[in-house]
Amino acid sequence: MTRSILCFDIETIPDVEGIKKLGLVPSGLSDKDVVARLTKDRLDKGQSEFLPHYLQRVWVIGCLFKDDRGIKISCIESSHSDLNDDKFGSFHHHSVSDLAEKSRIKKFFNIIEKYTPTIISWNGKGFDIPVLNYRAIIHGLSAPSFWDQGEGNRENKFNNYLNRYHRKHLDLMDLLSNFSSRSFASLDHIARLSGFPGKLGEEGGKVWNQFLEGKEIEVKAYCETDVVNTYLVYLKYLKLTGSVSKEEYEDLILEIKSYLSNLLESDKGSNQIKHWKTFINQWNQFN
Repeated sequence: MTRSILCFDIETIPDVEGIKKLGLVPSGLSDKDVVARLTKDRLDKGQSEFLPHYLQRVWVIGCLFKDDRGIKISCIESSHSDLNDDKFGSFHHHSVSDLAEKSRIKKFFNIIEKYTPTIISWNGKGFDIPVLNYRAIIHGLSAPSFWDQGEGNRENKFNNYLNRYHRKHLDLMDLLSNFSSRSFASLDHIARLSGFPGKLGEEGGKVWNQFLEGKEIEVKAYCETDVVNTYLVYLKYLKLTGSVSKEEYEDLILEIKSYLSNLLESDKGSNQIKHWKTFINQWNQFN
């Protein structure tokens, strides 16, 4: 395996303020009605109800970070006081304000600036990264290491985060489909067919309803388990490509299982980690 990796996934909600600012709906509507009206207008025009990437507000960024010190799984915590911190955090009051979203995205790119990990995703090049890029532009952020294609570090000319065919960002859906959109598959299906738990909870398209219902913990849990499913499929990809041996693969599986088990033992009874119990139980059923 590479020295450090960052598996990530984002959960988004419609950018209601952005929709209003662009005048896409009549004024005076509630947030819920703004989204309902724009969705109806788009469907009436034969467009997808899925909003453009730049109108997706980043609510949750789930991460699995692994380096020589071990594994860390969490959602990035926004901070109103410090935009220069790259720490993961607990899931307390996950605000969707401009400042909170800016902080969240800044911390994601700070991890890349500090560690330059290989980043791992499922459809990250098609959805997550374009959303993060648009929102970073809107908030006036800077991420030079992510955008470097050899201007700052010559090695990045031949392997960078932006080139679709380079290996600094491994979009597993892209790779396994051989870059053919006709062959794309869902993470849930590939994970479950591979003997892993798959998705727990709602699909990403239902996040707006969960936001309106105040289900922050559920969305965080959904995002974190998505990240672990992505990591598990990545381990199978490493085995497939010969990057790790059968024994090394089994050791890596044992490592992530042990991490999740220790997480449960260290914080028994917490509502914020009970999804891992469900995840492990479901995983054990396949083995």
